[in-house]
Amino acid sequence: MPDLRHLFRALRHRNFRRLFAGQTVSMVGTWLQQVAMGWLVYRLTGSALLLGVVAFCANVGILLFGTFAGVVADRVDRKLVEAGVMSASEATKAPVAKPAAKKKAPPKKRSPPLSQAKPSRKR
Repeated sequence: MPDLRHLFRALRHRNFRRLFAGQTVSMVGTWLQQVAMGWLVYRLTGSALLLGVVAFCANVGILLFGTFAGVVADRVDRKLVEAGVMSASEATKAPVAKPAAKKKAPPKKRSPPLSQAKPSRKR
């Protein structure tokens, strides 16, 4: 059995612990955003097809540009890459946010209160 001290030895370094905690919070936020965006699209449209399109569009960039982005990240100034990535990320959210701000979601169907419910027939 491997020694657990060696498994987590990177966490001994303060900067790595900060990086690890920040990335954890960031990834949870990203997952929550993707779930919320899918939920919003499905709630507004009721279409499973559009829900799939949104999920595909959210991840197609990784598929298409992942390897090329690694090469660019190694050869270009970090701050310039970060500014470009953040700008592109925000630009992709705008087309979803604008229609969502205009359209109201349909109200939830609620069952009548128990006092108004029809009594069930006993057999």
